[in-house]
Amino acid sequence: MNLAIVTNILTPYRIPLFEAISRQVDRLSVLLMAETEENRDWILEGYRFDAEVLPGFHLPIRGRETAVHMNYGVTERLRRLNPDLVLSGGFAPANWGALLYCAKHRKPYLAWGELALRSCAGGNRLRHGLRRLICGLSSGAVASSSEAKRVFMHYGIDEADILCAPMPIDVDYVNSEVAAFRAHPGFQDIKSRYPGPVLLSVARLIDAKGYPQLFDMYAEIVKTRPETTLLAVGDGPEGERYGNHIAARGWGNLHLVGHVQWRDLMTYYALADIVVFPSLADTFGAVVAEGMAAELPVISSIHAAATEDLIEEGKTGFVIDPLDISGSIQTILKVLAMPEEELRRVGHEAFLRVRNIGIEGSARRMIEFFHSKVKPGASRAIRHR
Repeated sequence: MNLAIVTNILTPYRIPLFEAISRQVDRLSVLLMAETEENRDWILEGYRFDAEVLPGFHLPIRGRETAVHMNYGVTERLRRLNPDLVLSGGFAPANWGALLYCAKHRKPYLAWGELALRSCAGGNRLRHGLRRLICGLSSGAVASSSEAKRVFMHYGIDEADILCAPMPIDVDYVNSEVAAFRAHPGFQDIKSRYPGPVLLSVARLIDAKGYPQLFDMYAEIVKTRPETTLLAVGDGPEGERYGNHIAARGWGNLHLVGHVQWRDLMTYYALADIVVFPSLADTFGAVVAEGMAAELPVISSIHAAATEDLIEEGKTGFVIDPLDISGSIQTILKVLAMPEEELRRVGHEAFLRVRNIGIEGSARRMIEFFHSKVKPGASRAIRHR
């Protein structure tokens, strides 16, 4: 199979997936809309597949952290690549160009995305109409979560034509790297810097990630468990404000770590006892899967799509509504009070659960789905309604 993927940028958690896909197809070409986004500081290492940035310009929009990508030349590039199928993530001009190419050349076009149901409520009628049109003309979709699947169905794609493939991560890498750091001779010296249990939050420093609510939770938690440390890994526009708030409260065990490259993040998973993900809006939440891969108990927000697909209350993790501060505090204190062997059990069950969305298995399921769309007798590439 000759496969083309159109997406916005490369990310650390997408590269292993693309490499796994490339090993299972004759050719993989990844067409990018930009080198990176304004709110990302990832340093990407080498990768083993063909990727190129499409020509275009990037339009900043007030109120958005990232620009709108206005790319051109995608149809000509696809014509030269002549893929059997195009997997296209998003609804930007490049995605429309890919759809037009597929329509003209009778090639299957599959939508791909991390979408949330809240994006279907109200808002711009033109945007919803365009999304409904692009989905209506697609051969199917690959959804990053059960919630994204419902969004694709809302926009007109039949359930039978949707593969639900929760955002895969390199589970084996995370698990082995975290275990190796914990086994390092100097690990206990580093761990001893923290007087009690370590809560870990990994997210952009913005209110939408639930930090104000998390700080309110922490204020009450330390009244009962004053030795508790909270490590907040990430950067963002609210970093200075959060830092001032922490200093004013005198929280010596709450640390804003700042930005950490993805591979270095394994150190913090190793140091953590519990991962808390209090996001108020997240189309998936890779942190949830990463924490589970590290065999940690994860306390995850109901507002993150990953929670529905990965967390089984009390078995593979714990669920909170960060807007319910009191209830969230009770859950965190309950988990902090659990015996160590019980926490290990939950962490191991979490690992077993998330291993099912590992890179190789997800790539294999996606390739099988792609073949179902191009094999003889499959449904027409572009569905006309």
